[in-house]
Amino acid sequence: MTAVVGAVGVVGGAVVSAIPAALGLRRARGAAQEEGAATRDTVETLGARLEAKVGAVRDELRSDVAELREDVMDVRAWQAGHDAEHMLMARRRPEQ
Repeated sequence: MTAVVGAVGVVGGAVVSAIPAALGLRRARGAAQEEGAATRDTVETLGARLEAKVGAVRDELRSDVAELREDVMDVRAWQAGHDAEHMLMARRRPEQ
């Protein structure tokens, strides 16, 4: 009987000493979940900001390319007119 009481005492002591550790794990899990949620929110916010920045750079690049195309079209039109002037001047020269 003394052995049973001793065994129950040892098991009871182990359970009592394990309770704070179990509660600590539960608290740690809760803190980790909260920290994980904060990290996910931060990553989502950074992702949204990055996507907005990439979109702005893409739009600016498209605008710059459109302006460059207009400039190239103006130069080509000027070249065509200039070439036409030279062709007309060559026709009007007296034959030598």
